[in-house]
Amino acid sequence: MNKRKSNNYRDYRNKLRAWIHQGQDPNRRPFYQCQQHLNSTSGTSGNSTIRLATLNATGLFHKEGETSGKISELASLLYEAEQNDKIIHVLAIQETFAPTEAHSVRIEGYTWYGRHRTKRHADSKCSGGIGLLVHNSLLVGTSSSIEQDCILGGCEGYQKLTLKRNRTRITIFNVYHELDRADYKIKHTEFHRQLFNRIKNSVTEDGDDPNKLTCVLGDFNTRLGIIQDRPDLAAMSPRSGESCPKHKWAKSLVDGIQHSELIIIHGRKCDWDWTFFPIRNKASNASSTPRSVIDYCLIPDNKWDQVLDAGISRRDSFDFDSHHHLLWFTITNIFDSSSHATSDSSQSANKE
Repeated sequence: MNKRKSNNYRDYRNKLRAWIHQGQDPNRRPFYQCQQHLNSTSGTSGNSTIRLATLNATGLFHKEGETSGKISELASLLYEAEQNDKIIHVLAIQETFAPTEAHSVRIEGYTWYGRHRTKRHADSKCSGGIGLLVHNSLLVGTSSSIEQDCILGGCEGYQKLTLKRNRTRITIFNVYHELDRADYKIKHTEFHRQLFNRIKNSVTEDGDDPNKLTCVLGDFNTRLGIIQDRPDLAAMSPRSGESCPKHKWAKSLVDGIQHSELIIIHGRKCDWDWTFFPIRNKASNASSTPRSVIDYCLIPDNKWDQVLDAGISRRDSFDFDSHHHLLWFTITNIFDSSSHATSDSSQSANKE
């Protein structure tokens, strides 16, 4: 981090602490004034990569609004990532616990697309809820459309965001496989069937065009362990993972992945790690900690080469108050004109 950025960051953190200490809303100015000029709105041209991430937030809201400054905490971490040149362009969030869609996540420099989970009764606790935070630099010169009103197998944990710029397109699916509530059951295999049919349509529409890409991120609430998602791809390295009993929805999930011609990124592009690791047990004996791998990022197998890097950020690098770790990966920035030139020249070379 250079000296100017370091000073700006210290100024930012000091103002954050003072603003919260005064009991003020940390999502409103003047808290963000010190960072405003650093959140680029000039577009992603010239940036060779786009970073996507997914995080089950274990609640950003209570019925009354923001809980324990978690939105401020998230804003601070996103800003810190940007200062370290590891900007998160798209963050898929699950379990926002938003009471209504009017409860938006306002973070300077980002645009929020949110969907709350319908409460069964007026006095029910808020649960579920998903959303996408998209850095404004990714939206400059880009048309966006969001699909999130459908219910799949009784599950509301679904969003499809489409970003288009000229002849390029990125389609992002944010998935939260909701669990049953006491008086409301999810049709789990039906959820998978409908979800992956929609994803399959997107992947098919993209075809082999390097300027069109479908990405899937989220909390699938299903442990695959060392079950291979794509045993049909002999040339692809096997995926590593936790050793655990087969989950009851594992086959349904794997069938959906294969039907959509997707492939799981983590455990291949990088080492596997726990994605669910409850905070209350992080200091306890490892053998008694209910850790698991239930969060996944996926990409079409024919676009595998566009994944440049990936990782799972534990709390020592992304210290957010959640029971889940942050999963991220970077892709070629297909919105960047220089990327088009590279892709076009590659295609020409292949034809020759």
